[in-house]
Amino acid sequence: MDFLGLNQDVQRLILDYLSQSDLRNVCLTHRHLYHLAQPVLYSCVELPSGIDCGGPPKPHRITSFVRSIVSQSHLATCIRRLSFLKARNKEDDDPEYRSDHRTAPELLVASLDMEAAVHFIEKCDVPYRDAWLKALETSPMDAFLAILLMNLPAVSHLRIEAILLIETGFVGHVLRSLLCNMDPITLGQPVGHAGSLRALREITLGREDHSPMRNTPNILPVFYLPSVKKISIHLDDPAGVFSWPTSSPPRVPALESLEVSGIHEGQLKNLLSVTPGLSSLTYTREYWIETTLDPGPLVLDPTIDLGSLSLSLAMVKDSLTRLELRTYGNFNGVRIDSGWDSPVTLVGSMGSMSFMDFPNLKVLEVPCEFIMGYPVRPVLVNHLPANLEELRLSTEATSCIWGDAVFEYACEYPYLTSIWAWLTAAKTSTPKIKKFIYLAHAFDAEYEYLIHDPELLNARGEIREVADRLGIEYTRLTFSREELAWVPQD
Repeated sequence: MDFLGLNQDVQRLILDYLSQSDLRNVCLTHRHLYHLAQPVLYSCVELPSGIDCGGPPKPHRITSFVRSIVSQSHLATCIRRLSFLKARNKEDDDPEYRSDHRTAPELLVASLDMEAAVHFIEKCDVPYRDAWLKALETSPMDAFLAILLMNLPAVSHLRIEAILLIETGFVGHVLRSLLCNMDPITLGQPVGHAGSLRALREITLGREDHSPMRNTPNILPVFYLPSVKKISIHLDDPAGVFSWPTSSPPRVPALESLEVSGIHEGQLKNLLSVTPGLSSLTYTREYWIETTLDPGPLVLDPTIDLGSLSLSLAMVKDSLTRLELRTYGNFNGVRIDSGWDSPVTLVGSMGSMSFMDFPNLKVLEVPCEFIMGYPVRPVLVNHLPANLEELRLSTEATSCIWGDAVFEYACEYPYLTSIWAWLTAAKTSTPKIKKFIYLAHAFDAEYEYLIHDPELLNARGEIREVADRLGIEYTRLTFSREELAWVPQD
C-alpha cells in the first residue's frame, strides 16, 4: 500500500517525522497532502532573530509569516512551539561590531507584508496604535513580533531573544495588554485572538550581553500567564523601586521552574514571593565591569549580599526540590589578578539560613564561598539538607575575587578540607547523597606548576578515595579556556 492509501491518522504520524523543509515541499506537491502537512508545518516554527548579511537583501521570514497568520487566522491555532533563535557569528565576539548592533534589526519588507501589518494594527484599538504604525516606517523586527504575539492562542512553548524585547517597547505593550489588563485591546474580527498566549506552559526570554537598556518592564508581564509552568528570563535590575505592572502582584501557583539571571539578590525576593509552588530555581548572579564598549563604562554592581540572598531564598525553602545558584562575571578591559584590588566583594553571610532548612531539596548547586564563607570555614557538613541526592560546588566567584592562579594557591586547599570533612560524615548528615560534582575554575598556564603542589594533590586524592569507598559518583571539572567548556580532570 502506498502512502496515499494509508488512513489520515497514519499519514499524520509519518509527517511528524519530516523536517520543516520537507514539510514545505510536501505542501507544494499534492492538494490532499497540503491540508495534512500544513498544520504539522506550523506546529513548530523557528525564525531567526537576526538578518542574513550575505548575498543581496531579501525580506525577513517573519514579515511573510505574520502576513500568513493575520490573513489566515486558522493557521495561528496550529502553532504549538515558536522560537526566535539567534545565529551566532564570529562578529559577535568583536566589541566594535557589538557596539553597532545593539538594536533589533530593521527589515526589508515586501509591500504585501507591510500592507497586512498596517491593516492589522489599524484594527487594534490600543492607546499606542499610532506610535506602532509610525514605527513600521523603519520596519524594526520587534514591531512585527508584537503583531505575532497577538495571534498565538494555542502556543505552549515560546522562546524570544532579548534584543527583540527592548528596542521600541511594543512587545512589552502587547504583553501588558494581553496579560495584565492594561491598555486593553479591542481586536477587529476576524483578525487576532483575544486569548493569545493564554495556553503558554514554557517561555524563555533570552539575554543580550553588553546592552545598557532596561528590559524589566517588558518581561515582568509573563508572571501573569495563567498556566505557565516554566519561565526562563534575564532581568536587568529595575531603575529605582521594583514594581509590578499592576497594583496587585501576580500569583503564579502553577509555576514549577524558574530560571532567572541578572537581577540582584535583594530584588529576587519580589519574584519568589509570588511563586508559592516553585520546585526548581536556577539563579545566576551577574557582575559586570565593561570599559571597552560605548556608551560605557557599563557596571553591574559586583557586590554580592549573601544576607539578602538568604532572605530571598527563604520564600521558597519548603517547596524547592532543585536549587542552582551560579555566578557569572565579565570584566572586559579590567585585569583580574593578584596585582589588582578585587572587582567582586562579598558582604554579609548566609548564616541566618542553612540549606538544612530546605526539607525537600534533592539537587543543590552553589558557589563554595556562598556556603563555606570567605575566608573559608569548615561548615559544609552542617549546612546540607538530609534529603540531598546531588551536590555541585563551584568556585567561579572565588576565582574572580582572588584571580585564577591565586585561587588555586590560597583557596582550594581549605575548600577541599571542608569537602573532605563532609564526605567522611556523609552517610550520617546526607545519607541519600549519590552524586558530587566539583567545578574548579581554570587558571593560567603560567601557573601550571601549582597543579603539582603536594598538598593539593593529596587533598584531591583523599576526596576521591572517600567518595569511591562510599559509593558516591564523584567528578572534578575544570573550565577549559581553549574549549570554552567544563572538562573532567582527575
